[in-house]
Amino acid sequence: MLVVNEVFTSLQGEGLLIGQPTTFIRFGGCNLRCVWCDTKYAVDPVAYGKLGEPFTVDLFMDRYKDLCSKTTAICFTGGDPMVQPRNEFLDLITRLNAMGKVTTLETAATLYDEDICKELAWVTLSPKLPSAEVGSMNYDVINDYLATCTDKLQFKFVVQHDEDEQELMKFTEGYYDILKKRNIPIVIQAVDGDMDILKKLASLGTNTNLNVRFLPRLHSLLNMR
Repeated sequence: MLVVNEVFTSLQGEGLLIGQPTTFIRFGGCNLRCVWCDTKYAVDPVAYGKLGEPFTVDLFMDRYKDLCSKTTAICFTGGDPMVQPRNEFLDLITRLNAMGKVTTLETAATLYDEDICKELAWVTLSPKLPSAEVGSMNYDVINDYLATCTDKLQFKFVVQHDEDEQELMKFTEGYYDILKKRNIPIVIQAVDGDMDILKKLASLGTNTNLNVRFLPRLHSLLNMR
């Protein structure tokens, strides 16, 4: 069964879809434990008691279909949605697509499923840099996404310190050719929405011809969910 932590409408606060009215479906569960995670209530069952409520796809649609009808955009987030049972998650995506929804995914790029990727309109990969303290990026999984869905893909990196900057530079250098050729967006944010860090990053990042954006977290600035 799917584990659903919360469902709510707000504005998309991150990435190239920033500002778009969106219904967020937050799943419970994640295979990482980032030290600066801002949704630990959807990640850590020890600290918060439970990750969410179990749902069949039928039950989810019965309860949340009307709420999902309020916006065109649907964002699957977490935790990490890719830890959910594959068949149930795929079924939910296809049912929402049948309603005319634009379904999007936010994932840490540690798990991949080709069929799920094909059903989505937009995929945000957020590989973790050293400040998250969860180990190295999973380059095999990143390569899988790049092989199948570059036309609907953006990268999002959360940066805190110099080591993060160095690892990000290593990533962009290693993938430069495909990032440039396919004009894949790279969104760079500061941890906890720290504007001083973002200003520093933006000042250092003006000498690139990749599709890079330095963006704040809009929902934090507006004090929204």
